[in-house]
Amino acid sequence: MNTVTSPTQDQDLGTLLGLADLDPAEQEIMLARIGELVMESVMIRAMSEMTDEEAETVSKEVAACADAASIAETLAKHIPNIDDLIIEESNAFREECADLLQKVDLAS
Repeated sequence: MNTVTSPTQDQDLGTLLGLADLDPAEQEIMLARIGELVMESVMIRAMSEMTDEEAETVSKEVAACADAASIAETLAKHIPNIDDLIIEESNAFREECADLLQKVDLAS
């Protein structure tokens, strides 16, 4: 059963992308990849507002981190508004997905 409906920007990503149709392992893979994409956007945005020296320092410190928790701690230290950036970039990702899926839906 396909639960993907006409996409709207109000839908959560799981509904928008039909994640309920995937088995739990596939859901985990998809959510991890979505998280990576959002964090890449956050990093690009945050680093574009830093000096080259600040960006290099953050990059080196993140590279030295052993796990996700220490990466999050390092980023929070250097990017005080990281929670806001994550929310904004997550919303932007969801809206881009909805727009793309709506275009595909209209083309069908």
